[in-house]
Amino acid sequence: MEITDLKFIAQGFINATKAQFGLGDEEVEKKAAERLEICLACDTISESKTYCDPEKGGCNCPLAMRTRSDKGCPKGYWK
Repeated sequence: MEITDLKFIAQGFINATKAQFGLGDEEVEKKAAERLEICLACDTISESKTYCDPEKGGCNCPLAMRTRSDKGCPKGYWK
């Protein structure tokens, strides 16, 4: 993991936490919803539909955080 990855993890965590308390940015939440729709149709999503399953070739990221960061999908499905 690179130091820049930590920035995106922190960004996603902060945005997901804000959303939990109803304080999420409208644009971030709109983009996260669009990204999540793509993730839900992906063959690497976990059975719980909460993370990208590494056993299926996914990146192991929690979707609530990944979709709310500026880091794109490693498979290139969204940026």
